[in-house]
Amino acid sequence: MVQLLDSSGNPLKASDTAHRAASHRSRELSSWLPPLGSADSDLLGELPTLVSRSRDLTRNHGVAAGAMQTLSDNVVGTGLRLSATPDYKALGKDKAWADDWARDVESQWRAWAESTDCDAANSLNFAGLTSLVFRSSLINGEALALPLWLDRRGNDFATTIQLVEADRLSNPIGKQDNKTLRAGIEIDAYGAPRAYHIRKNHPGDAYLGAGGGSEQDWQRIPSRQRLVANAFCTFMIKSALVNIAVNHCSAVSCRCLKCSIIMNAPNYRRRWSMP
Repeated sequence: MVQLLDSSGNPLKASDTAHRAASHRSRELSSWLPPLGSADSDLLGELPTLVSRSRDLTRNHGVAAGAMQTLSDNVVGTGLRLSATPDYKALGKDKAWADDWARDVESQWRAWAESTDCDAANSLNFAGLTSLVFRSSLINGEALALPLWLDRRGNDFATTIQLVEADRLSNPIGKQDNKTLRAGIEIDAYGAPRAYHIRKNHPGDAYLGAGGGSEQDWQRIPSRQRLVANAFCTFMIKSALVNIAVNHCSAVSCRCLKCSIIMNAPNYRRRWSMP
């Protein structure tokens, strides 16, 4: 009788599967039978519970709160700094022009970013917005912002950023997720976002009586419009790309501010892959 031995000379044990990790009889693995689902099916139904528990930990657990603060301090710090490097050759300009243009734009960036003019709520500067977005992405798994053009305030700059609570992104009137609508986002046949459905008030406002019934109203926001490259931006900080349209920008085509902030769990919504 031929007996198979392992590398140590011990007899090989019979296995019910070719891969031990797929075994159904192993004592360690026999009760481990997780369901196999898509990213959306695994996450979306449980996302509210994950987010609420994450928020509760951040509010009430010292270690979690300290970790959030440390990460924010180390990643965001005092805020992003613009380093303008126009492709002057493609624009038919010279290096001297590029240096002058970069100094002018960076100066205007600082004037915009270091004031509260950048915030639609007129309460935070850009560093504050960035820190809030980063903390939201860590705690909630996502952060949303809407670039607005508010030219009637009398400020030097009309480009503003309105932060939107991620809880307000949801299917209108409790509609079920389907092939073209996932948790408030319309997608096309290729998975690209077409529009976002945002509640006009946070659903929690109903408990305070502050919603006035508008927490049951939604606004559809197209993902792209003529004047704004991304009508509804997701902040994701990995490639910290900053393209800002300023009132006094000349000769160079600019787009509204778009930043990327890296997110922690739960951050699996595939719809956040915006161009």
